[in-house]
Amino acid sequence: MPDIKNDRTAIRAAILTASENMVTRFHADGLLIFDKHGRIDYCGEYIDDLFDQETALDYSGALIIPGLIDVHTHLPQLEARGNFSGELIEWLEKIIFPLESKFTDLHYAEKVTNDFFTKLISSGTTTVSLYSSHITKLLSWHSNSY
Repeated sequence: MPDIKNDRTAIRAAILTASENMVTRFHADGLLIFDKHGRIDYCGEYIDDLFDQETALDYSGALIIPGLIDVHTHLPQLEARGNFSGELIEWLEKIIFPLESKFTDLHYAEKVTNDFFTKLISSGTTTVSLYSSHITKLLSWHSNSY
């Protein structure tokens, strides 16, 4: 059992996760404990004596899942979500290429990049394979700041 101290966070909730051998595990009354660096110390069934009751966050009725992974996304196309119509080449020329060209403006690129990562994190996406055009340096800075 881990030694839970003041620099640990404990969350009580239902937990859906996978073990090392890819077996799905569900804990209806689960406990997740992690340290100040985000490293998980414990993930399993709720146990009273693993932590200080006053510091635990009770999210009973909520579900904790692992971070989601988006294996293919285009940051410059954020503002075009849901706007596809017609033929692919026409859509690219009228919608996507003009959006991508706006990324040469650093202020615009920074705003959209910040919105993009904020939306990813708020939806539970923690890992992304990102396709971009003009914004490699900006992406490096933003991805390291989250």
